[in-house]
Amino acid sequence: MYVIVAYDSDPEERKNIRSIVIPHLSWIQNSVFAGEMTRVAALELYDALKEKVVDARITMWLIDRKPETFLIGGQEDMESSII
Repeated sequence: MYVIVAYDSDPEERKNIRSIVIPHLSWIQNSVFAGEMTRVAALELYDALKEKVVDARITMWLIDRKPETFLIGGQEDMESSII
């Protein structure tokens, strides 16, 4: 399963969110993480975010397979592409 996490938060919550998400997903842009994980792991990540984050707005997309991606700009790796 491919998971995308995007968020909007104040600087203090941002640190908290990143510390929870970084071990599981690749950092794509300032407030966007994405990568492959199992459904169970994705739901555990959701639970961890829900438990620890208070004021941020977080959106998680769970996609059955890795989406087709198109690279625009000078990014080096395909993880840094637009979905």
